Amino acid sequence: MRRLLDLIDHQEFQGAHFRSLTEGIATTGPMGKAMLTVKSAFARLERDQLAERTKTGMPAMGGRPAVMPEALGRGRCGVIGV
Repeated sequence: MRRLLDLIDHQEFQGAHFRSLTEGIATTGPMGKAMLTVKSAFARLERDQLAERTKTGMPAMGGRPAVMPEALGRGRCGVIGV
């Protein structure tokens, strides 16, 4: 998160601005910069929560992810706890 914001700050210092075509965010104004910061914070929160849930679930699975046998028959690996 911090590296993305630092990269965008560096580019703006050199005269370039960030514009996301899919989210409609542009850093040309304060609102765009604020929205990018908020989105980055929520992305970090989700990543941290996923890591926490994984660490919590691993001991319950014997320290490794569990594979659902019914998923293997369909040609896909259904992994739980990753």
